[in-house]
Amino acid sequence: MRRITSYPKTAPPLIAGERPPDVTMTVPTTTSSIWISMTTFWIALSSSRWQLL
Repeated sequence: MRRITSYPKTAPPLIAGERPPDVTMTVPTTTSSIWISMTTFWIALSSSRWQLL
């Protein structure tokens, strides 16, 4: 239980039923922001690699 409460972002969606509703509501926004940051990071990395080449 401690791992789910301390790391709600990394918890798999299968445990969504065991988590409180407020945590499940905030999880999609955090995951989407993480995906946006990851995509922007990879785009910047690829663009810098192309510039270096």
